[in-house]
Amino acid sequence: MSTAAIHINDLGIRCAVDGVVASPSPGYALLDREPIVFGEPAERAARLDPLIANNRFWDELDDRPLLGRSAGGRSQADLAFLHLKQIWQEIRERATRVRCVVPASVKAPQLALLLGMARECDLPLEGFIDAGVAAATTWPGTGRLLHVDLHLHKTVITAVGVGERVRRERWELAASAGWTGFIDCWMRMIAREFVAQTRFDPLHQAESEQYLFDSLPVLLESLLASEQVDVQVPFGAETHRVSLSREQFAHEADGLYSELLLRVHRLRTAGSETTIAINERLALLPGLLARLAEFNDCAIVRGSAGAAVAAASMLGDLWQPLQDTVQLLCAAPRLAQGTLPDSEWQVLQEAKQVEAGGAPTHVLYRGQAIALGAEPLVIGLGPIPCPHKLQVVGAAAGVSRLHCSVIRTSAGALAIDHSRYGTWLNDEPVVGRAALRAGDRLRLGRPGITLELIASE
Repeated sequence: MSTAAIHINDLGIRCAVDGVVASPSPGYALLDREPIVFGEPAERAARLDPLIANNRFWDELDDRPLLGRSAGGRSQADLAFLHLKQIWQEIRERATRVRCVVPASVKAPQLALLLGMARECDLPLEGFIDAGVAAATTWPGTGRLLHVDLHLHKTVITAVGVGERVRRERWELAASAGWTGFIDCWMRMIAREFVAQTRFDPLHQAESEQYLFDSLPVLLESLLASEQVDVQVPFGAETHRVSLSREQFAHEADGLYSELLLRVHRLRTAGSETTIAINERLALLPGLLARLAEFNDCAIVRGSAGAAVAAASMLGDLWQPLQDTVQLLCAAPRLAQGTLPDSEWQVLQEAKQVEAGGAPTHVLYRGQAIALGAEPLVIGLGPIPCPHKLQVVGAAAGVSRLHCSVIRTSAGALAIDHSRYGTWLNDEPVVGRAALRAGDRLRLGRPGITLELIASE
């Protein structure tokens, strides 16, 4: 019995049969053809005639009719079905059962549509599995893994706990930081430089725009080893050139990087080590690795292309057969090392340890310094039945009556969370307790109030 898996990521829908990964098929369609053209051929013509091109059908999977004459009354789900059917036709002779790998952001109605599509094209679907969980089953480490998965129009960040089993914890969505968002901002930057230096606008003609679009992945790969890259765009009998730096690319994408890092920040746990796993396309983005390296206590790794879908095809019988539906798995056992020989994790950045700032001696609130000692300082809206307390003023949103406590010991200082809505240390959530340093900021609630930790002997 051969097992296949299909990974629903529109940057490239990947298939694997018994651990062997096939080439990806990008989530692009050309609607003026019969049959409709999908995948790489459609991607390589998408900028030539954008009115007949669609790359939203997997991201916006629904059954509402599309606008536009070229759509022919089809919906996004119709396009996704035809793409899935084409992909299934290529592997159906080699697979007797199929698992579907999906991002954490997928909604219940979309899962229902996927199930209906699978049944319509006679695809023997066993069930769904979270993409972050599937990828983490091959990770050789333990602890907390943040799986950062780039799609065409978004990035999904999934926090996964890895021990004897792999379990999804929380997830965040960077809705603007998708591959097309990065590509579009860099194409606009390149066009500005061409106009400024040569008076030639590569976005003015469809052919030169498509050429630049096709060239960008190669240009980005060149910037991994070089500080500068020469961009050449042929037009007629001439070839126009500009030279651009890695710093220019990083600066142009700064807003998208900030959105992405904010979502990663929200999934980190204060005071605990975390590993950030990025895919091969994210590793191409100039300046992103340097931004991720700003996180303390974070190692950065890159998984092999197709690790999630290969792992899903090698997992055992985890799905219970049900008559009318299938299960979405958010937990799975780890695969034994060596199960996937081609699944390698490359360490891009070792965890950076922050220099100790010394233990705080006081909490600063509204200009008042409250000393810390062996007796816990209990903080909240009150009334607080403790002699050593800090009763904050005003009905700050998300602040509990007994919110948290701070204690100083011979080993250092600790913040202990008692609240319902959360305590954040330097904008990272405190789970249970976290060590404190002078200079840290402690936020109670959201937006709540912020306290500063200072050292004053």
